Amino acid sequence: MAAIATAFRAAFPDLRMDVDLILSDGDLVAARWTSTGTFSGPWGDVAPTGARATFSGVNIFRIRDGRVVELWNHRDDLGLMEQVGARVFAGSQRDPMGERADRAER
Repeated sequence: MAAIATAFRAAFPDLRMDVDLILSDGDLVAARWTSTGTFSGPWGDVAPTGARATFSGVNIFRIRDGRVVELWNHRDDLGLMEQVGARVFAGSQRDPMGERADRAER
């Protein structure tokens, strides 16, 4: 998880994240956030384009004894990739995650 976050921060070094909403229920905490950044470093197989992007997501945390013991993350990667100019359709010249993701699911 830390390696994924580090690589994403390298791809968007000026990333700014704003927390829009926090909700809690028992041992669960949900946070809706919006981020803005410039795609100026490689992201997986996708070369940087210099495009700015705004994207959002939701994280849900399970807290036990003051520590995060589970985390679910949802981010609009399709919208993000479209904003930075990555081709995202299967069979396109730049299908940076689709083919590998398909193989991983089998």
